[in-house]
Amino acid sequence: MSDADVHLAADPILTMTLTANNGLLSLGSTNGLAFPSGGDGTDEAFITIAGTTQALNTALEGLRFRPDAEYFNLLPGEDPLANADPATITITTNDGCLL
Repeated sequence: MSDADVHLAADPILTMTLTANNGLLSLGSTNGLAFPSGGDGTDEAFITIAGTTQALNTALEGLRFRPDAEYFNLLPGEDPLANADPATITITTNDGCLL
């Protein structure tokens, strides 16, 4: 991830929210991160973190997704209607700048 916003300081603190359905997320690293919404970045469906671009990238490098115990992905040749609720991970960033 990078942020080329000219209105930001050289090494700004950015906020990132990760959301997963049908499973849990664990960050690869939590060094240099703050957790404004609580939690610790391990086995969570919703994680909000704040940190520098470098700290956020390090956290994403080892990001792991663990599907729910009863969840499965389709195998080749299976009916797509058998699982109409795919596993998704959504990542949203906020640099705090409204310009």
